[in-house]
Amino acid sequence: MDLPNLLLDPRQDVQRKRICVIGAGPAGLAALKTVQDSPQYKAGRWTVDAYESRDDIGGVWLPAPPTTPPNSSEVPLTPLYDSLTTNLPHPLMAFSTFPFPPSTPLYPHAAIVLQYLKDYAKHYNLLSSIHLSSIVDSVKPRLFEQGERGWTVHLSNNEQHDFDLVFVCNGHYSRPRYPTTPGVESWIRTGKATHSAWYRRPHYLGKKVLILGGGPSGQDIAKEMARITPMIVHSYTNATSAESPTRDGKGIFRTRGRAVKFEEISEHDTVAGGTVTFADGSIETDIDHCILATGYETSFPFFDEDILKRQIPPAIPPLPKPNELFDSTYNVFPLARHLFPVPPSLSSQGTPINLAFLGLLVRVAPFPLVEAQARAALYGFQHPEVVDSISEVVDIVTRYQALSNSTISATNSQGTTLGDSNDPRERLRIAKAWHRFEPQEQFDYRDSLDEFASGAHQSQTQTQPRITTNDTSTPGPYPGTRRCATWEREFYMKKDILRPAWVDLEKKGEAAKWVDGVGQGDDVEKVIEEWVGVMKRLVEYAERPEHSDSVPVSGRSELNPASRL
Repeated sequence: MDLPNLLLDPRQDVQRKRICVIGAGPAGLAALKTVQDSPQYKAGRWTVDAYESRDDIGGVWLPAPPTTPPNSSEVPLTPLYDSLTTNLPHPLMAFSTFPFPPSTPLYPHAAIVLQYLKDYAKHYNLLSSIHLSSIVDSVKPRLFEQGERGWTVHLSNNEQHDFDLVFVCNGHYSRPRYPTTPGVESWIRTGKATHSAWYRRPHYLGKKVLILGGGPSGQDIAKEMARITPMIVHSYTNATSAESPTRDGKGIFRTRGRAVKFEEISEHDTVAGGTVTFADGSIETDIDHCILATGYETSFPFFDEDILKRQIPPAIPPLPKPNELFDSTYNVFPLARHLFPVPPSLSSQGTPINLAFLGLLVRVAPFPLVEAQARAALYGFQHPEVVDSISEVVDIVTRYQALSNSTISATNSQGTTLGDSNDPRERLRIAKAWHRFEPQEQFDYRDSLDEFASGAHQSQTQTQPRITTNDTSTPGPYPGTRRCATWEREFYMKKDILRPAWVDLEKKGEAAKWVDGVGQGDDVEKVIEEWVGVMKRLVEYAERPEHSDSVPVSGRSELNPASRL
């Protein structure tokens, strides 16, 4: 896919530009392909280097066994567990020009996704630009002789290179997030609680095991551990206390709401069962072990504190000082379009966009989204004059105020009212929600990025949009753009019934027949039409009255529909 030919504007400086991509997972591959599709790269005016710390591409999808004890400072290279499958149908996940192979299960195993990424890199000749086993130690600002600002990238092998643009694509599944619930630290210290980053497959941890966390991995681990554990207690926010027998009838599966207190565990008595209190006042005793499926922190160890402050951002307005960025471990703030730092002001029109963070968003279909982000960031890099700083600031403040206003005022025991943006708890709540999109918001966001990258101020831009079927796509407001396909929006909203329906077909041994031969041929649009047809049939199957017991009509939304991690 070629970026707009208008990028080869003769008025642009013909100086050679160097672009760096940190990471060779899905976001890094999307950024790399976007650069190599550009006329500037093909003309030799741009070069690109991607640095991947591991010995192969794939990011979180590349498996690796834990090599350190649970909860140690050296964490596993990936939290990928053996049974992991996607929880979005792969047509929603796929890169826009590269569908999954014919006959792929609708919810493929992680190994299939990894092979897909490798095939993508090979098909588009990306591998020659990727440096494997190359750890980025630091990224520091650099002022070049021409007065332009860029970055110096230092590698673990003592090499250093200067770049005009840096794509940050290092993912956000590398640093476990531990809860701060009172008493849990003693459980972690004594090994009675371990983070799910070290989990790979069900193994016996005692007669009664607590799973903390209601995200995709928490759900998967609770179900898997129930096969070998007499009693599972699954605790997550807003859960209703309930109890039911396990599928084989030999065990008990309980749900509890948010855990509010862990009784302290003595380092001299780690054998005794532990006690946990939950938000509704219920108490569980004799807990042998707790698995903490409590997510991961954003982490950018290659940036110094003066570049990216590791703290919760201050309340706005006003916005932080120019070039001041914060990493709360939940969000990077403030970023224009959730993507790049806001240029200082309109008075500095032409200030280059030289840093972009890809893939920070959650509750999204990530592969097509990072494609759109890469296109937008690259367009802003080439055309800084189209970035309206005032408009970007207004968008950031508007979102901040909307998130702040969404809090229902409540008073805690100290009399502090929630909803006050100066309250540290409120600022933390906003940070947690900042990159979390509502179901349809991601598609509006992608549309806005594609409109920006198409050259909204140009009249003859020629971009290649996300592939859509003729009867479900909508033209965009600018030449050469199209909006996300209607089927993407529709089937994303059906995700809570699609996957249970597919699992039901797998149990009956019928799933393979549904996809046998689907997606053959080189016509990408026809291939996607076939997969859309399969998903339509699956929705019809799920909504039949006879499947009401095995396939829920609605269910609790997954916290991260991208990868079930």
